[in-house]
Amino acid sequence: MLGLTALLVVAQVIGVVLTGSLALIADTMDKGVDLLALVFALFIEALVLRPPSAKRTWGLRRLEVLAGCLRAASLP
Repeated sequence: MLGLTALLVVAQVIGVVLTGSLALIADTMDKGVDLLALVFALFIEALVLRPPSAKRTWGLRRLEVLAGCLRAASLP
């Protein structure tokens, strides 16, 4: 999904450069935000998969909830 979204953003950027379409610029920005959200989710998931330690007995499992709240708060 991440690769497909990144490919779509690149294709749209090329389309914007070639056409200068304002609607395509807006759609590209929207897809760019979606791409950043996917990268953020992948980063958080990598942190969550770390094993628990003596200091963090639950590990970093709570980051999933906090990241979901942050993503929900960032939606228009």
